[in-house]
Amino acid sequence: MGVLKRVAGEPLVHFVLIGAALFGLYGLLNPPAATADREDAIVVSPALVGELAQRHAAVWQRAPSVEELDGLIDSHVRQEVLVREAEALDLGAGDSVVRQRLAQKMAFLNDAAATPPEPSDEDLETFRAAHAERYQEPARIAFAQVYLGDNADDEAVRDARERLDGGEDPAGVGVKSLLPASVPLASEAQVDGTFGRGMFAALTDLPEGAWAGPVRSSFGVHLVEVGEVAPAREPPLAEIREQVLRDWTQAQTTAAAEARLAQMVAAYDVRRPTRDELAAMLP
Repeated sequence: MGVLKRVAGEPLVHFVLIGAALFGLYGLLNPPAATADREDAIVVSPALVGELAQRHAAVWQRAPSVEELDGLIDSHVRQEVLVREAEALDLGAGDSVVRQRLAQKMAFLNDAAATPPEPSDEDLETFRAAHAERYQEPARIAFAQVYLGDNADDEAVRDARERLDGGEDPAGVGVKSLLPASVPLASEAQVDGTFGRGMFAALTDLPEGAWAGPVRSSFGVHLVEVGEVAPAREPPLAEIREQVLRDWTQAQTTAAAEARLAQMVAAYDVRRPTRDELAAMLP
């Protein structure tokens, strides 16, 4: 008797019993109609069978057997029944997770229906011009550098400069470091990302083809030979067409989806507080 009392006092047991009672009451109040009389038939169409087979093949890398496909159909039917019964009980009401998932699926369908037609080159050129800053290639610079230490004095700089101007191998001049001895054409972000902020700007003031400096980086003092400077430019559409096409398609899809969603919202009688009313609700 003591065990029965303890079991009967468990909250989980109460929950199970209450749930069973509710489902029993629902069954009494909503007896299932005869299969022949129901209009909401669950139809397993050839298209659905094909979809189930494709899902199986995607996971297992092979087509399902007849037995496996029959089992997949059984699972689908059971899931469909559970979903319909849950909808009949309105179990999703107030469930934020269910609402979010349904909204995500609807948004996906809305986006898929908003795929734009193939644009012309004129459309892409107009889009590229309107977003020129997005496609502009930044200025770049190529250079070689000799590191002279974190605090080289004027004499050390002068000695290194004379040796470099005399044709000595840069690898034998200066202080060993992990910094690259030469840098191919690189943008400001790339140069400053390696040597520290301000390095790129300092290099743009130097002549090309000769050792110059000193230039100070975040690591110390350098002598630098600028090899090539490529100014910023706007590449023509022919060079970046694929990128512009992707961006144009995304922009058009987003705009069309937003328009479709706005039409859906407009079809409803939405009653909401004004901003003044919202302000009054806030603490």
